[in-house]
Amino acid sequence: MNLLDSPKVQKDLRNYENAVKKIVNTNIKQDFEKLLIEYKLQIKIINDLHSSSTPGEIKPSSIQEHVKGLGQLRNKLDKLVVDSR
Repeated sequence: MNLLDSPKVQKDLRNYENAVKKIVNTNIKQDFEKLLIEYKLQIKIINDLHSSSTPGEIKPSSIQEHVKGLGQLRNKLDKLVVDSR
């Protein structure tokens, strides 16, 4: 299953995008837009690493690093959602 197709990820993305739209300060908005892009990129990387079509050996440590990075991005974006309410 593609993570981007996950209902949880779709819901989170909607919440993050809505929260970013509410930001008035353009510098802060750009920072969070970059975080959102990085979030989507991390999901894509994790998907690609789990894909059966990925050539070569899958390195669990590499996947763990990306999952950890995704978690850190989620924490920042979750805080934005809470603060935007």
